[in-house]
Amino acid sequence: MSVADDKNALVGYGAVNPDATPKATIDIITVTNRFKQPINVTAIELNSGEGVSLTPTDLPEDITPGTTGTVSASVEQCTPSTTPEVSVTITVAGHGISVTLSDGGETVERSFSVNCQGNGKNGGGNGNAGGNGNNNGNGGENGSGKKKGQQNGS
Repeated sequence: MSVADDKNALVGYGAVNPDATPKATIDIITVTNRFKQPINVTAIELNSGEGVSLTPTDLPEDITPGTTGTVSASVEQCTPSTTPEVSVTITVAGHGISVTLSDGGETVERSFSVNCQGNGKNGGGNGNAGGNGNNNGNGGENGSGKKKGQQNGS
């Protein structure tokens, strides 16, 4: 896990760089609270790289001083054997404060990589022959347990 360069920043950022498969929920980044009051992650914008599509699912709330919250995302798409880069913009808020990770008024995009492991469909199972046919790598392509090209009912 990498951490923001400035260890004295009031909001720390860490990239998890997860392994991913479609339809999984993964941890993507951490946010460390260095304020003297609790903070919430109130907004996150993900700009997915080519071959990956993520949707934030959990934004940490009530991150107490000195602790870290984790942002999770649902993997909608992840092209196997790729490691796309995803940029992220984070806004946190607490009582009387709101901070977007920024530098000189311009938003700084932090980023992390996603290591795409597979497509979630075929999973490297038995290929075209036999099995339960549920299209997850355990059986036939046509869902009948028949070899490819063999018709059902024959």
